[in-house]
Formats: sequence, structure tokens, C-alpha cells
Amino acid sequence: MNVCFIAAKHMTHYFADVSRRLERKGHRVFWLSPSTRWTRWLMADGGVSRERIMNLPDFASEWKDAGARPRPSDVEELSVLEEADGLTIAHVTLMCRSLRERPPGVAYAYLAALRRHMETFLRDSQIDVCFGEATWGFEILTWMMCRQKRIRCVFPTTVRIPDDRFAFFDSYPHEILEIASPTESDQIWAKEFLEKWTNRPTRPIFSRLIASPFVFKSHWWTELAAGTLRAHEDQNDLTLWPLHARTFFRLRVAFNRIGIMGNLFQDSRIDQRFVLFPLHQQPEAAVDVLGAFNSNQAHFIEQISRILPATHQLWVKEHKDALGARSRAWFDQIARLPNVRLIDPEESTFDLIRRADLLVTITGTSAYEASLLGTPSATAGSVFFSKIATLSGSLYRSPLNWPLREILQTPPTKDVMRSNALEFLAWLHAQSFPGTPFDRVTVPNSARGDADIDAEAEAFDTFLQWPDLRPAA
Repeated sequence: MNVCFIAAKHMTHYFADVSRRLERKGHRVFWLSPSTRWTRWLMADGGVSRERIMNLPDFASEWKDAGARPRPSDVEELSVLEEADGLTIAHVTLMCRSLRERPPGVAYAYLAALRRHMETFLRDSQIDVCFGEATWGFEILTWMMCRQKRIRCVFPTTVRIPDDRFAFFDSYPHEILEIASPTESDQIWAKEFLEKWTNRPTRPIFSRLIASPFVFKSHWWTELAAGTLRAHEDQNDLTLWPLHARTFFRLRVAFNRIGIMGNLFQDSRIDQRFVLFPLHQQPEAAVDVLGAFNSNQAHFIEQISRILPATHQLWVKEHKDALGARSRAWFDQIARLPNVRLIDPEESTFDLIRRADLLVTITGTSAYEASLLGTPSATAGSVFFSKIATLSGSLYRSPLNWPLREILQTPPTKDVMRSNALEFLAWLHAQSFPGTPFDRVTVPNSARGDADIDAEAEAFDTFLQWPDLRPAA
């Protein structure tokens, strides 16, 4: 197989570890890199031949002189990638936390340059499958190109619950690719796992390992050195915030955290029926990309508040690892809504889920947790665990159309929810593999060794032998 890995920040080291093992199995590996820094790292530390790497900054002259508005030629080139499913170039630009901060003309010219050169790269390298996430605009556009060429663009990542297994996801819709049918052993595992987890639920490993924005991270020194001593390597990397912007963001988080101290959050120890909304961290692809149409959380909260019956309050709980990412003024605006209560982020989310009549989220894992614990849930976006949510908001154009009153009045029974959870877990187990594909550099506390990478590389090799790897024309 000819495989292309997308180098993007925290997954590059992990992909490099896996790629070396795949090459020993006879696969040919190519790379798409948005950054000269990562291209040089792949060559120096990864042992990758320069001919195997498409380095996007090589084509910077094609977008650097673009104006404020998109050029007609760029619009024409990109429009051929748009299909009737609603994924437009404007949508791609707005989902990307970097491109949406740049002039539209630059964003369109950048994506058009990628399209031109990726066309040649995919053809000449005879790529069978791409591995990469869908966070940045260039990654989403790569997924669009692969779809047009009938090439899978896949993201290997944790299934969240259980947190020691991972699956291969269709990158942009973040849907697990179904590679097997559940067996009796999968069903036995599901029963044992559900009983154990519901008795003692735990946060997914990715949320336990990644520190909050307020906590100092050792790799910031590496960023500082790269941004000051080797700034030329980051030139024309449109996935990277400028060093001053990153510094300002971290200072703002610190000041915000000081500003929200005091009597902002309220006690949950009251006798009140409520719907729970756990806030998302942002920026984060789970909400900015997968939940893009509802990524303005303040607006989303107001919409849910408007349709909630008077019998219930909307309890909004800040993500404890995001404390400081939102200002006091942001919370004050939310608190002025007539039926909203701000809950202390230190309160147990699992205890709140058990007490809630309904959990509402945009695309958060909390909906998955609620479904396993027997509490009805609703997701605004379509994610893989929406299959067992009580309501998938992707079926509605707006949260204002959600039938919340009906769900609150006639919720599904505990037996129905448990049966759905068991069926889903058995299916999930059949599609997934043991492992936690995290980068050993940016998430050092994961304590991953070579044996872990060996086992996960075997899963990659198994996936590459899947008969339906290439979609039918």
C-alpha cells in the first residue's frame, strides 16, 4: 500500500513511529507537511526522503500576494470540490481556527494552492489511503480531495470510552469505519464493561493527560526557541498562530481566571429539575469542526434556554480544564438568562449527569457518558456516539426545533437505554483495537513504550488489508 501521513503538530511524532514499522512491512510512506519545521524534522529525525514529502510552504508564492477578497481563479478551482452535502469552501475556512483569522483572499489562495499540488501528489505517488485528523483547513480540504479521488482519509484515534482502545475514523465526519460485525465475544465484553464502568465511571484518558491552558507545559520552551531562534522554519505555516498571539492567549487565560474568582458559580445542592450543559473547551476541533454550526456556545445556550419548559432550569457547568478561557463578562451574559444556573466546575460531572433529566451538548463526550449511565442526552452535531443519544441534533436545522418538552415528559426507559448501550458497545468493540494513539512528546505522561507502538502499527497493517478500504467508484 502507498500511504500518506499528514504531519500536523501533536500527531507527527506518533505517525513517524508508526510509519517506520509500516515500511518494514512493505508499505510505501509519503507525507503532507504544512510546515518547513516539520519537514526538516521528518528528514533529520524521521529519516524520510525529501522526495516523499509535499511541503506546503514551498508554494507560498501562490498565496502570499493574494488580496483581501478571493480571486475568481481560486474560487473556480475550489468550487469543483464542493458537493451537494453542504461542505463548502467558506465552511472549511470558518471551521479552521487559523484561516478564519486571515483575509478570505489569502485563505482561498492557500487552499487553491493545496488543491493544485495535492492533485499531482496523489496521482504521482499513487496514494491508497491518507492518515490525518480534520482540525485545520488544509486537512479538511485534503479529505475533500481524497473523497473526490475515492481515497480514504482516515484518522486513528481513541474511541473515548473505553479509553484504552482506538478505531479508524472517516476524518471529517468523524464516523468510525465499520470493518467487522459484532460477535458473541464482543457482546460478552460489552456486558462486563458496562457494568464495571457504570459502577465507577472515569474521565477519558485524553482529558486526564492533557493539561489545562492555565498549567505551564514544558514544550512551551520548545515553541519559544523555535519562534525566536528558528522563526524562518515557521514562515508560511498557516496552521500556526504567531508567537505573540500564543503568548497573549495564555496571558489572557491567566487574567480571566483571576477575574472569575468570587461568587460567580452556584451550588447544585438544591431541589430543582434541570437540564445539564457541560461547556466545551475552545478552540477545539470537536466543537469548531464537528459542531461548527453551533460552535458559538453562548448563542447555543440562549437557544436551549428559550425552548426549555418552566419546570426546568438549564445548568451550565464550566469545563474545569478550561477555567480562564472565558471571561467574567462572558459568564455574566449567560447568568442573565432567566432560567440558567452556573455550576461550579469542581462539582462532579458524573453526579450531575445522574441527577439531570437530560444532558445537552454540542459534540461532547458527556453525551456518551450520559447514555451509558441511563440519562437521556442530546447532541447538536453528529458524532459516532450520537447513535445512542436520545436526540441527534444533526436531524434539525436549529436547536430551536428540538422536541425537548417531549423528551422531558416521556424519556426512554432505563431498560431501553441499557439495551441500546450494550448493542453500541459490542459494535464499537468489533471495530476497535487495543491502544491509545497519543504522541509521546506532547503528552509525555502517557508513558508509552515501543511495545505499544508495535501493537498499534499491527492494527494499522490490519486496517490496510480491509477489503473495503477503497470506496467504490
